[in-house]
Amino acid sequence: MDNNKIVLPYLPAHIIQFITSFFIYAHDIHLTSFYILNIYKAFTFGIWNDDQKTQDYRENVQRHILQLVISDHQLSSSFNMVACNNFNLSYFELMLVFESIYSNHYTIMDEGIMIRLLYPYSTVEDSFITITDLLEDAGLHYHDEIMGDIYTPINCYFVKHINLLEIALLTKSAALLNFVRNSGYQPIMAFYLYVKYNHSSYCNSPYSLKCDDWLINLLMESECRKKFISLAENGTTERESSYYRNSIKREMIAPNLEVLKKIEIY
Repeated sequence: MDNNKIVLPYLPAHIIQFITSFFIYAHDIHLTSFYILNIYKAFTFGIWNDDQKTQDYRENVQRHILQLVISDHQLSSSFNMVACNNFNLSYFELMLVFESIYSNHYTIMDEGIMIRLLYPYSTVEDSFITITDLLEDAGLHYHDEIMGDIYTPINCYFVKHINLLEIALLTKSAALLNFVRNSGYQPIMAFYLYVKYNHSSYCNSPYSLKCDDWLINLLMESECRKKFISLAENGTTERESSYYRNSIKREMIAPNLEVLKKIEIY
């Protein structure tokens, strides 16, 4: 151990909260959220590698930053904190919602808090294009009475809302799932996640939702049950075209026998 190493004291959390307040702009909530979220992220990423004392300090800073969001009139009124608090979300979940509401979707797809949690091995843009193509190949339309009225075709802007649902399912947070269900949930969001986690890039993840009971419950709801059972039984295919020969098909999403066994009880 280097005995000459100088260890600087931690900057008190309330001072960091005060510094963060400098970035609150009266007329630009998106710029405000960008700075606040980046300061929050500085005290979030890598926290699991810290010793307990450092983790406690960083979590205390996170709480102070969230308290700023809650207490500031401009932020709290725009963020609708009262409505969020009715769902008993954790501090971290509140910041995820804050990010979802105010961050530019391109920022979320590249470097947001949610993306660092959900996509450690691939870019969001690549996975988004793959999944939406597969949804189209499966005949799952986005603008109808079953899938919901989102976008035609599904737009990358909506990824941040899907990510909230994904985190709720991965963390088994009933509070966050309840919030998502009451804040613009559409069945296509659940289908998106099912197709994602049945794709070869994600199906073997230790945190896979490939056969997740919570996701199955969403997909077995009356309005989308028939399409889901068909998807679980048949999988999806992607048509590859060739200039010199007829189109051929190759399987992309296999039938899910484990899911079929689970849905027999419904």
